[in-house]
Amino acid sequence: MERGIISIEKKRVTVVLSPEGSIQMTAEEIASLFYVTTASIERHIKKIFAEQMLYEYEVRTKQMKIFGNRRCVTEYYNLDMVVALSFRIDSDSSKAFRRWLGEQVLQALKTKPLRPIILQIPIHTGKAN
Repeated sequence: MERGIISIEKKRVTVVLSPEGSIQMTAEEIASLFYVTTASIERHIKKIFAEQMLYEYEVRTKQMKIFGNRRCVTEYYNLDMVVALSFRIDSDSSKAFRRWLGEQVLQALKTKPLRPIILQIPIHTGKAN
């Protein structure tokens, strides 16, 4: 499986897309990207799923590899999860990534100004205590 990945060096974001045009990163790679622990990333991922901000079947893929008589399952997360995590983590790298995201949006708006961007914001209907 050839997959895309994001890297940040000296606040410079580099994105390499897979041949299909996607990003697939493990929790460990995302932790390294934002300079936090893997446990922190996994905790945020669980909260994102619990809050139904993103759905597992949309943002996570699993790949099984067999080493001898052992099976290992590796989980990969797409760009949607990386973006969501960047807004939950407060590190220099996550800030650089958020700035890069903003620049990409502005650049897209400048090159295609006639096309509107529509944001869908879910409304939580939970009862107040």
